[in-house]
Amino acid sequence: ITYLACSSKITREVDPHKFRLVPQNDAERQRRRAAEAQEEMIQNELNSVSKNIRVFFYDEESNSTAVRQDVITPDSLEDSAPITNLLDMNGCLVCGDSHGGIRIYKWIPHQSNDNTLPARRQIAHMQFRGSSIACLAMTQENHLAVSIQSRGEDTGIQPSATPLQPTRPRGIYILDTTQATVKAVLDAHKDTVQCICPLPNGDL
Repeated sequence: ITYLACSSKITREVDPHKFRLVPQNDAERQRRRAAEAQEEMIQNELNSVSKNIRVFFYDEESNSTAVRQDVITPDSLEDSAPITNLLDMNGCLVCGDSHGGIRIYKWIPHQSNDNTLPARRQIAHMQFRGSSIACLAMTQENHLAVSIQSRGEDTGIQPSATPLQPTRPRGIYILDTTQATVKAVLDAHKDTVQCICPLPNGDL
């Protein structure tokens, strides 16, 4: 399956002085309420979009050049968070978020030759509680290098996730995704690692 996955990051900054002037009459108060409602709607929409993953599929075996599209939305029963990282791992999609969550999805192609989207199955869900996922990289089959950034208590709990204890706030954790366990921690960095590049010999 050939696909491209993307997510959105909020870059729009809220002006803290936008509503600093006190309304002097009913007309100004009405305009203030309308402006505040519009701002709230914009923020809610941006927050919602930042938690979605848009996936585009291309069928190399089909004569059609059409690109099919799917959207992965948050589970309504989980504490959702904005997506911070996406990674392809052996054809599976790995998603990291700002609450330390790591989800892995496997694509299941349909046997028919129609334009039906591949089925999606979540095969792993882990969470570094109290942290945000800063960077992801595949080190070897079913193993990830994960850089985290500590957020203290500013993250929610994802009940269905296997909890992972962040022992080093700026560490790089080597994860076995099949066992949902930490195999090693690289803790020599004094700041959050924002990029990880696996080398051909297996080094990072």
